[in-house]
Amino acid sequence: MKLIDPMQKPPAIEVIARALIIDTEAEKVLLCSTKDKSRYYLPGGHIEFGEPVHFGLSREIWEEMGVETSAEKFSFLGGSENIFMQENERMHEINLFFRVPIGISSHKEIVSREEHIEFSWVSVADLAMIPILPESLGGMIKEWTKGKPQILWHDL
Repeated sequence: MKLIDPMQKPPAIEVIARALIIDTEAEKVLLCSTKDKSRYYLPGGHIEFGEPVHFGLSREIWEEMGVETSAEKFSFLGGSENIFMQENERMHEINLFFRVPIGISSHKEIVSREEHIEFSWVSVADLAMIPILPESLGGMIKEWTKGKPQILWHDL
């Protein structure tokens, strides 16, 4: 067991709010990816200290897509804990997932307002072939798109 130096600040656990945006007619979900498409994830991002989760998710959607959302219409779906390496640093995050109705179909291209990411509509059937993070998310999305109102949690 590694002892923690009381003089050293421990690494932070990041809290991330993510939006499941579905075009139910086309059976597609909106995914965000890095420009090189090496990682896919649901839209959303970090919750700031003292910021209510719903407000933070609305803010992130606005910052990334320029789309206004109504936080009172968000539905909590579940969560996932994830530890991974990023730029040679070990990261630990808690992801909270919400169904976010925004009324946009998969026929509309979503243009990112941030230079390092882009958006694409992906068929639910194709999720297994995509490097989606956290890794448990693909299976969770499939369950949520079946219309089952169950809350899912995935541990490490």
